[in-house]
Amino acid sequence: MPFKFDQQGKSVSDDILQILSSFKNHSELPAALDLLLMHYKKRPDLFEQFYSIYTQQFEVNLNSPHFEYFTQSAVVKNLCEAVNDTPKDSNILILFVRIASHFLMLDVSKAESGRHNTVTFYTMTLLPDQPVLEYRKMLLSQLYQIYQRGDYGEVQDEIERILYKYGMPRYGADTGLDVVRAEIEEVMKFFSLFRPENLFHCLLAAHIKQVAKHIDYCVLDILSPFLNSEKYIIYCNKTTEKP
Repeated sequence: MPFKFDQQGKSVSDDILQILSSFKNHSELPAALDLLLMHYKKRPDLFEQFYSIYTQQFEVNLNSPHFEYFTQSAVVKNLCEAVNDTPKDSNILILFVRIASHFLMLDVSKAESGRHNTVTFYTMTLLPDQPVLEYRKMLLSQLYQIYQRGDYGEVQDEIERILYKYGMPRYGADTGLDVVRAEIEEVMKFFSLFRPENLFHCLLAAHIKQVAKHIDYCVLDILSPFLNSEKYIIYCNKTTEKP
């Protein structure tokens, strides 16, 4: 399924999606989310519209702390349950992994319409509030379980790409570090599934080492087999050679 992770601006023309997306921060949201996934199973061809609903209507915004991140927590719980109920459904897995990638960002940039045809642009950094840490831990734990099963190589590749971007804020070098500090151990668990003879896994280790350095977290014991692997050493030597 050709797709770019930042491709979330797809307009939503499906009437059912438009109706169900209006339930954010509403007590009936869990039921709406169930209906949303039922509709997705019938219309996986509308993937980009579904992705837009989740990443535009249900992501963190300025009102989320006021509602104690009710919408984001409900969305993550609903998607995790769907993955556990239908672990072999590749459409559900792809939807979950790509939404997880978006929800695991450390900051959010949004444009929201206001009164008198005005538009407000803002960027906000995730705070280490307990509901945020809880739903992010659910996402990382579910990604770990999916990767561990290894049912679909494409899905595993996308999870690796999520980790390769992990901890990289889009705005400012030090944003979201408290969140990273609180969940870094969940990220480190993936290296028990990786192989030092796989070069990309070594590159992931080098990236996470830099992320850990920003929060003064020691990962050398876990990452040393990857950073000292023969393939990685050869790669580093080649990239530093003068032309």
